Amino acid sequence: NVQLKRELKSRQEAETELVASEDSLRTIIDNIPDAFILINSKGEIIDINNNLMSLFKLSRDEIIHHYSFTDLSAPDMSDEELGKNYNRALNGEAVKFEWLARRPSDNSIFPVEIELKRIWLDKELRIIGRIRDLTERINIMTAEHEQRVLAEALQNTAAALSSVQNLDEVFDKILKIVGIVVPHDAVNLMLIEDGMAR
Repeated sequence: NVQLKRELKSRQEAETELVASEDSLRTIIDNIPDAFILINSKGEIIDINNNLMSLFKLSRDEIIHHYSFTDLSAPDMSDEELGKNYNRALNGEAVKFEWLARRPSDNSIFPVEIELKRIWLDKELRIIGRIRDLTERINIMTAEHEQRVLAEALQNTAAALSSVQNLDEVFDKILKIVGIVVPHDAVNLMLIEDGMAR
């Protein structure tokens, strides 16, 4: 009887430690900076973290029980291509690719980077995935490109102004260069001299 009590107490302590360990793991997973997804060998979503819920603006229950990985993709993205990447991961390859994702709540489309890797968990094959929203990175790259184009146009404008003496030629060069930076159908360019437009 004493032995049975010890065994029960030992089991209860082990269960308490297991629950604490699972809670710690959940805390870590939910605080990974990127969105995390766990998919079984049939392609079903079986776990996610809080960042994935925030990224897609859906609850854990909605994502796990009502959506597949393809449901979270933009309509024009190839299910076949997604399947190929998934199968590559199932075959042991670490796969990284860019994709267009879709938020089902408002159908907004946004660029993501997806990384898939095969793992064994509870003696079963799983795919662990990391999804990173690329919207901010792409916006920064676009803004940097626009700034480079503008700087180049300003340099070319300065060169044009100093190389041409004829005012009409200067205006033509300015319009060509401005057209590279700011596309336009019509422009009115005036020189104001002594309060008079020319």
